[in-house]
Amino acid sequence: MKYTDGSPPEFQGRPGSSFLTDRDRRNTLVSASGTTIGQIPKSVQGYQHNVVFSATDQDTVSLAAVTIKFYDGTTQSISLGSYDIPDASVRYLYFDLDDASPTVLKATDDYLSVLTVNTGVLCMIQKGSGATVKASIIPSNGKTPLITADIIYLTGLLDLMPDGTYGKVLSTIIAAGYIRVGSGTKDSTLNGFHIGDVEIVGQLNGVDQVVMGTNGSIIAGAGNIVIDANGITFYGAACLFYYGATEQAAIAVASGLVTLAGYNNADILIQTQGTGDVTIGPGGTGLLLLQRLKATPDAAATRAFNTTYTNNSGTALFVSVTVYVTDNDDADFRIHASADPPTTVVGRVACLSGADFVGHFTMSAIVPTGWKYRVTTSGSPTKTYWVETPIGQ
Repeated sequence: MKYTDGSPPEFQGRPGSSFLTDRDRRNTLVSASGTTIGQIPKSVQGYQHNVVFSATDQDTVSLAAVTIKFYDGTTQSISLGSYDIPDASVRYLYFDLDDASPTVLKATDDYLSVLTVNTGVLCMIQKGSGATVKASIIPSNGKTPLITADIIYLTGLLDLMPDGTYGKVLSTIIAAGYIRVGSGTKDSTLNGFHIGDVEIVGQLNGVDQVVMGTNGSIIAGAGNIVIDANGITFYGAACLFYYGATEQAAIAVASGLVTLAGYNNADILIQTQGTGDVTIGPGGTGLLLLQRLKATPDAAATRAFNTTYTNNSGTALFVSVTVYVTDNDDADFRIHASADPPTTVVGRVACLSGADFVGHFTMSAIVPTGWKYRVTTSGSPTKTYWVETPIGQ
């Protein structure tokens, strides 16, 4: 029995024993039953090399004379040489121990077609993308699988396509100081992203659409939304609020007027949690205006004295009632959150016996949402008007 390099085997233990040395054991195939099959081929063993590849120009790769050392301790020398890359296809430089000239590396663009137990890839190469761009080299440092599905090279990213060829991932450029994904020139014709040392910017036709800077700011909406240390700033005409796909509200600014509007029958509720107060009022000399956005409904036909009503409109009601009184007539306007009849008197009109005046008198109050209200009378006053106006609608 001899090694492939011709040296005799080494034994340990008593003379005549069959114990193999570590070198024999790590290079011997053994079946599941323990039967020795044979030595592992060199190219299948682990191996290391000190080959130094260098790109001479766009389509030339050179290498120095070096040695490949296999796991079983044997070596294979590799001669000094160079390789001219004929086209843009990715090529594999590999050794072939069964070749007539094993010291010369071989090249192929289809390694699977030449793969045997006697071959091993030492590097992958590709022609540079331009006359001033040197060839790309991805070396292996030994028996470590190459990553071939995705390749980073000097002028972009390659992706292994379903048909076995390589194609560019978008139009990616990796250069000194920046990465560009897309096509065009930054701040001119770029449609894509530019990643630099101070910002990541997405552009459409060279115009900023979204920017994230190292200063902590985020700019979006083509510059209309800015998030920075000062807060969130909106430069657009309106801030829209959606529930699902339906617009519910908007805060709009136009001609010095700020409008909070609800759409698609959406209500607007301003309230505090807990015991906090809600203050709505001008900060200077301006006026507080409550705007009615629909006609005041005349409720006289559906309202009667001495009957309790509940405000189920979903908003506060401004209720105004006009009565006509004569001798011994009395009417008061009452509201309450829950009592029926309501107990809080907010307005009253009365005409005493023998009084020398009669006429129409108006009582009014704001009735909160869900509260009860009622006009309680004695004598025989008559109802002239009864108007209920939703506040804010």
